Parts: sequence; structure tokens; C-alpha cells
Amino acid sequence: MVKTVVGGVISMPQVRMTGTAWGRRLEDYAYTGGLDGPGWAWEFLRRNERFLCDCRLSRAGHPVQVDHVSGAIYLRPRRRFLRAETWGLMLFPNPAKPSTETPVFWLPDILTYHVNGTMSPANDNTDETLSLQDFTCQRMVLVNDRTEHVIVRNAQESARLSLAGQSILLGECRYAFQVEGLSRLENVTETLRALTKLRKVSTLPKPQHSQFEIHLRNYLVALDGHFAGRSYRDIAEVIYGRDRVRHVWTNETRHLKEGMRRAVRRGIEFMEGEYRTLL
Repeated sequence: MVKTVVGGVISMPQVRMTGTAWGRRLEDYAYTGGLDGPGWAWEFLRRNERFLCDCRLSRAGHPVQVDHVSGAIYLRPRRRFLRAETWGLMLFPNPAKPSTETPVFWLPDILTYHVNGTMSPANDNTDETLSLQDFTCQRMVLVNDRTEHVIVRNAQESARLSLAGQSILLGECRYAFQVEGLSRLENVTETLRALTKLRKVSTLPKPQHSQFEIHLRNYLVALDGHFAGRSYRDIAEVIYGRDRVRHVWTNETRHLKEGMRRAVRRGIEFMEGEYRTLL
């Protein structure tokens, strides 16, 4: 199949490639169930070839992931990753892995749901404290100068914090969270609500895609199919199944084909920069 490059985006005629197998199934995208907004943003960004090129150019000096006694993982970069910051990241994660398997730290200033806090030593048993041991879910800490950036998440909830003062890596700390203006109050409250919920140990049901997340998943499928050189019909068969596609593909409205064309376009748009709206 002949491919051309227009404005940095691969373009190809959407002609069905017979006799070849794409090898994708909808089940391959089951891991996206329960992703939060930043997790979805990472899914689109890690498919961007220019981003991948920057990853390869910035491999030197990447921090080593360390296992903390609490079960958390933490990283201590020795330098800023300016190339990563242009994409909205504090450093380059492993682009071969989803956010559930690699630490993805976005710049705090671009996050909708994020809270700053100050930690101090716990004086006695009457203090209300916070520690990494309070949580049994996934915990990640990036130590940057005098600030610790913390992600606490499970399959359904996530909270992102930037903490100054006493290190949360040392154990229980007193805490004080900050609200930077009334316009941020609702977002800070939602972040702290999620943090409180994450402290409770419970059995989680299998996460399900919301309707909006189904659209995002379909955009990912369409984007992968686009870069694999697949036709709109191939993409539709992965999403909806061959039987359904066979019955409606050639009807007068061509609504399914138009839907796949739009899904490819939206996938490219999210990959090229609109992923920031998901943060």
C-alpha cells in the first residue's frame, strides 16, 4: 500500500487490504477500562511519532525506579527533562507501557485535578496524619528538588498531589492542603474526595467504560488501524464485529464508514495535542 506523509501525519488511501490480518481484537483494549483523564491522555500521546523520537533522544540520565518499603515506587531525577516538559510531562515514561504499568507524571500546572500540600512531622497520636502506608493501591512518588509529586490510584480512582516539607517517604506526616483561589476549590475538593476514598480498603468491581470512554477507546482503535495501514472497514470490524459490519457497511447512509473516518480524525487530533484536554 502506498503511504504519503502530509504535515507530519501518515495518510493513505483507505482501500481494504485483503488477504492480510491486522491481528487486533477489541479485548486488546480492555486495559483502558477505568483509566482516568491523564491515563487516556498518555494513551494518545505515546502513539505520537514525534514524541517517541524525543523519548529516544532523551534516554540518557533517566531515573531508576526504586521500590519503597511501603510498597510504593519512587524516582529521583537528577536533571530536568526539557523535551518532556514541552509535551506536558515531568520526565519520559516508558512509551511501550500504559500508565497502569509505568509512572506518568504530568506537570502539575496543567492538571485539572491536583492539589498542593505541606507536610510536617507528626507530634503525637492526636494528629491526623497521612502516609504512603495508608493505601494498598498503586503509589508513585517523584522527588523533584524540595517537592514530592505523588500519584495514588487504583482501577477507578486517582489523586495527584505535590507536597513540600517533611518527606512522605519517611512515614506518617501532618498535612495541610492548599486552595489557590476559589476557582480551584471544586477541583481541589474532588481530588481530596478521591484521596479519602483511596484510603479505604475495599474489593473493586471490574471497571467499565463510560460512553465517553467508549468513544476514546474507539479513537485509539482507529488510530492504531490507521498507522497499520488498515481500511475503515477493518477498523469497524474490530470495534463492532464482522457480522454487524457486513450487514450495514454498504447501506445508503454509509454512516458506519463515516463514523470510522471521524474516529481516525479524532484519534489523530488527540494524539497531536488535544490529549491535553483530558488532563
